[in-house]
Amino acid sequence: MFDRILLHPILRKGSLHSPGILLLSFLLCSLTVWLLPIQTYADTSSSTVNGKVPAQYIAETQGKSWAVIIGIDKYLNLAGLAYAVDDAKSVARMLGRQGFTVTSLYNTQATKKAILQELRQNLVTQVQKNDRVLIFFAGHIGETPGKGKQQPVGYMMPVDTEPGLLADTAISVDLLRELSESLPAKQVLFLIDICYGGIAGRSQRSFPPMTSNYLKMIASEPARQLITAGGTGQQALAGPKWKHSVFTYYLLEGIGKGKGDLNGDGIIPASELFAFLDEHVQSAALTHKHVQRPEMWGLSADKGEFVFIPEKFSSNPQVAKTPNGQGKASNPAAGTVETIVGLLKSFGNPLDVFNNVPSGKSEQANAQKTVEEEAAALEAEREKFELQALQSLKEQRQREKDLQAQLAEAQRLAAEEERRRVAAEQARQEQEALLAQQQAALKAEQARLAAEEKQRQLALAQLAEAQRLAAEEERRRVAAEQARQEQEALLAQQQAALKAQQAKLAAEEERRKQLLAQQEREFQTQLAIAQRMVAEEERRRVEAEKARLAAEEQKRKQLLAERELTRQTQLAEARRMAEEQARIEAEEQR
Repeated sequence: MFDRILLHPILRKGSLHSPGILLLSFLLCSLTVWLLPIQTYADTSSSTVNGKVPAQYIAETQGKSWAVIIGIDKYLNLAGLAYAVDDAKSVARMLGRQGFTVTSLYNTQATKKAILQELRQNLVTQVQKNDRVLIFFAGHIGETPGKGKQQPVGYMMPVDTEPGLLADTAISVDLLRELSESLPAKQVLFLIDICYGGIAGRSQRSFPPMTSNYLKMIASEPARQLITAGGTGQQALAGPKWKHSVFTYYLLEGIGKGKGDLNGDGIIPASELFAFLDEHVQSAALTHKHVQRPEMWGLSADKGEFVFIPEKFSSNPQVAKTPNGQGKASNPAAGTVETIVGLLKSFGNPLDVFNNVPSGKSEQANAQKTVEEEAAALEAEREKFELQALQSLKEQRQREKDLQAQLAEAQRLAAEEERRRVAAEQARQEQEALLAQQQAALKAEQARLAAEEKQRQLALAQLAEAQRLAAEEERRRVAAEQARQEQEALLAQQQAALKAQQAKLAAEEERRKQLLAQQEREFQTQLAIAQRMVAEEERRRVEAEKARLAAEEQKRKQLLAERELTRQTQLAEARRMAEEQARIEAEEQR
């Protein structure tokens, strides 16, 4: 690196005022002015720690790297997600190439039990105090209302989460914080590819410059950091344009391809990665008329940082000594300085002209002519370099103006961001006040509706009881009517049976009379025959026959009397049942 403090002894070397000396002095002074801004830029772009560039220093101070990658796009009780597993697999492959020991849990593997076993047991027994742990999650995030004035409780939702039982089946953000603190690792980073802002911690939007002291601090101090794909109320953008979520796409670009190394020092602290994600994710979302801005949180008061070394540096520690991969610190001014020094050397030492002056007037004249020619040549070269120096100075001043304009624009944007933040905070407070009013009105309305509902339920209960009593009454009436109809049908059957019995008895009586008439005729015939034979015997037989017939007649009359009594009994029973039915109906009507 060219240092202007080395120019002073040259100017004090002699007191000659020849054109060559004057030209050399002017040229060196011009170069001093020209190289001043170059020196400043080179100083700020080549921070080293103990003689080592950042990538080499970080690689030598950190222990093993562990990663737990969780991706869920097919839930058991929730809607699916696009690209979640693909995102997780791509991140796992990228970290594997960087030397991480990766444990992957995809879909049905990512149960609450499996995740907690990995974080609570497996990592705790394997990780050492100088190691670092990265947890990547692509899936659903849920929350439950906080108690009183507390913030809502956020939950990372495993594959077996039940929506109504988050406290029992999901993993709260508070538990994740506790798990990160319980890990013996020096540094822990959560990368959550979901929009969520309800995290109690230190929000980060600005970061300190990369100095050697800063590099020592972030490498040696513990860290518990978390980066989310977006804030509260936002939705994570994904699509076929990226074949990932936009957050994971730029995560892969930032770490895997090294684009997150914004200052070109060969390392990517989490804060620098976040600055890259903040710019590109927000910009990509805006081009699709979508609002998504990543957020970064410090889960503890530690001052360390999780640091990535891009693949092009991590694969070769020797190359990783410098950001440009050439084995020595990058210096944008180096080529220019070497070129100018070479040109100066080509001019030779102007003092040699006077050290080698020959004797004699002729030779002195020739020497004077030579000096004048060299002076003219040097004057031409001086004018050339002066023009170049002026042009470079103009360009540098223009760069300074551009930087000042960029700084002013950055300050304006910061002020605008602060104004928007204050306005957003005021709007949030107004929204909270309005929400409180709405909630109070809602509670009053809910109380009124509850009272009305109670009255309605009471009226419905009374109506239901009245309907039940009416139905019971109708049931009894129908049962009575059915019993009456059945009784009438039974009575009709009995009357029909009685009539059939009477008809049968009449027919039997008619047949008996016919039989008696026939017997009488036969008897008269036999009697006439018998009278001729034995009158006395006929008389006795006739008397015996009359006695027999009288007995039969008595028996027949007795049978008829019994049948008539049975019929009268049945009729009386039927009338009694009819009267009993009528009495029951009369009582029911009363």
